[in-house]
Amino acid sequence: MKKYIYIASAIMVILLVFIILAVCGIFPKPIYKVNVKAEGQGEIAYAKEGEVIVYDDLNPIQTISEEIVSGSNITIAAEPFDGWNLTKWKKDGKDYSTDLYLEETIKADTEYVAVFEVDKSVVLTFDYNYGDGLPSQMAMKVEPGKTVEEWIEEREGYTYGGWYLDQECTEKFDFSTPITENITIYLKWIPE
Repeated sequence: MKKYIYIASAIMVILLVFIILAVCGIFPKPIYKVNVKAEGQGEIAYAKEGEVIVYDDLNPIQTISEEIVSGSNITIAAEPFDGWNLTKWKKDGKDYSTDLYLEETIKADTEYVAVFEVDKSVVLTFDYNYGDGLPSQMAMKVEPGKTVEEWIEEREGYTYGGWYLDQECTEKFDFSTPITENITIYLKWIPE
């Protein structure tokens, strides 16, 4: 009987030691596998907490596989190549985010996929039509089939006369017309 009491006491002491070690955080934390991939034309990068994201322009990274300690914070980033856009991140096969940067705390094996697609936007160029050699253009990307709002510009000595499809300002641009291709519109200035 004494023998069983010693065994039970020893087991309780061992359990107590394990509980104390667990509460104090002395046990090593699990290590998880983190995979980051690029789908399409773009580069990915990651940094552990306190590090800086660095892209390698000479050797763009398309796949990262790292072992990360549970509870660690990392930053994952995506940089599309020219003519491409980041459309979304997937996390473990599910749509997750559209941000270029993700701040993540690792709690399990995880796979992130940056999905890049060809940039299908068109460019609408606003030519301020100054005619005096000053920089006079501003361009914006527009999703095909979308419209843009008209804005009114000011210029000393002139009155705003609207936006036109030709530099001579004879064919007025209709802002309710969907933009379907690259286009330049010209601002008409009316001398005061």
